[in-house]
Amino acid sequence: MGGMERARNHRIRESMNLILAALFLTQFVAVIICGNIDPVEVCTSPQAFIGTLSAFLFMAAVLYLADTKELVVRQSGKTFSGLWSLLYIAISFLFALVTVAATGGGEVPFKFLFGAPVLVAAVLHGRLLALATGLFAVAAVVILDLLPLPSGLLVPDVLQAFFMLFLGYAVGGITDVEAAYATRLKDLADHDGLTGLYNHRAFHEKLHAYFENAVARKEPLTLLMADIDHFKLYNDYYGHRRGDEVLARVGEVLSRTVGDAGVAARYGGEEFAVILPGRTAEDGRRLAEKLQDAVGGISFCESHTQPLGKLTLSFGVATYPVHAQDPGELINHTDDALYRAKLSARGKVEVYSCILDPLYRSLSREERDTLNSIRTLLRVVNAKDNYTFWHSERVANYAVQLAEAFGLGKEQVRRLAYGTYLHDIGKVEIDRRILGKEGALTAEEWEIVKQHPVWGSQFIEAAPFLRDLVPIVRYHHENYDGSGYPEGLKGEDIPLEARIVRIADSFDAMTSERPYGARRTPAEAVQEILNHGGTLYDPRLAEVFARVRGAGCEQPSAGSTSPSYSCSG
Repeated sequence: MGGMERARNHRIRESMNLILAALFLTQFVAVIICGNIDPVEVCTSPQAFIGTLSAFLFMAAVLYLADTKELVVRQSGKTFSGLWSLLYIAISFLFALVTVAATGGGEVPFKFLFGAPVLVAAVLHGRLLALATGLFAVAAVVILDLLPLPSGLLVPDVLQAFFMLFLGYAVGGITDVEAAYATRLKDLADHDGLTGLYNHRAFHEKLHAYFENAVARKEPLTLLMADIDHFKLYNDYYGHRRGDEVLARVGEVLSRTVGDAGVAARYGGEEFAVILPGRTAEDGRRLAEKLQDAVGGISFCESHTQPLGKLTLSFGVATYPVHAQDPGELINHTDDALYRAKLSARGKVEVYSCILDPLYRSLSREERDTLNSIRTLLRVVNAKDNYTFWHSERVANYAVQLAEAFGLGKEQVRRLAYGTYLHDIGKVEIDRRILGKEGALTAEEWEIVKQHPVWGSQFIEAAPFLRDLVPIVRYHHENYDGSGYPEGLKGEDIPLEARIVRIADSFDAMTSERPYGARRTPAEAVQEILNHGGTLYDPRLAEVFARVRGAGCEQPSAGSTSPSYSCSG
């Protein structure tokens, strides 16, 4: 059923409610005001007409307010009713009571009107409140029969009372069954059948709802994403049935450990997500570590086959408003942090951080889309060569340290950090076999590698807001004596930022494990840079770098980065 058809049916139901209410009220208001006037002749009596019109408008207002205030709101398969629904029942009961009392009490046949509030209560609230309302109606009928009014109808009224109770019980039972069925259907629609956690669709609904609430209350909202390490190998080796058992056990641990602090969901495959309303990134990190310990304690027959001798999870953590400004961005950044955790070491918790974030927040929506495309290219490079990922981040740190020591301004340092982080993006065009080759490259392979600064600068140049980074990316392999590539620039013709990156890039290459060379100590690498000052490197920058490294600056280890300049692309 389409939206227009649903809206049409809703309008029909509202119209029918108003018509029925008007006919119903016309009947007994006319009797109340005019005594023995026949309902057909109601319009001939000004009193009856005014009373009927007033009652009609009153009931129309009640129905409108009931609809506007969401008289019955169904959420998560349950029926929640507020004061408006109770008022609706009370008004129905009051009209029945006044009608019967004003037209002769026990002698009149209008006592069936007490079935109206019973029916309303049954439809809105189910069997329990319908029976309670029915008991009130029975009491009202009995009291009216016992009043000093002409009566003699007690026995028929007892039968009528039993009928009202039965009506409430039957209709209320139907409502209860419908509500229980709706609850079951929603539960099946919202929960993963294997783990019992919320499924992917329900996760997105919950995240958007919690995000809106966090924005309204100006509270933090933290998202955790987890991935079972080496699960594919386990699944392939022991079979999907055993894999499903592991997923179910992990789901139980997440549900029990997270508890009322947040919402746990199965995001897909072996990935899980946890929403933590009102919690910071540090809170998320602590919970992730707690979950790691809990999952590591799961005992299963093949645990000894896992690399660490136990089941492990890698976690990514990100928080609104520190790391993201909308739900989609929060998911992407949490996923980026998880990617970093998986790439560096399994069983690790990684809180999101990125060099490019200040730039990202300053861009328009279209420019953000472009930057996201470039970050996607970075992820492709990272997938081809893990070294490039950590290399770019470490080089960014070294370059920033050197630039600050050399006296560059804050904005220039920031631009240098962006350019350094992107300096190897052109490697996306290089084959994986060349990037990971052990031993010397062939002449043909070397010519391909030498093109990556050009390809990288072309990618960057396509984004107008990144064009001032093009010289850094294009010339970071130029040598001070003109022997570098791609254009053989010499001395001061090489942009200052590119000369800084040249030193930082070489230092990291010499102090890291590479397929084609032995790793050197930081002191040996610094000496090598000093030895080639004036040939490969700017001699002034080489001396400043030697002082920076000799001043005890911390050496980031392979696989680790400074929190200020780290990103997964």
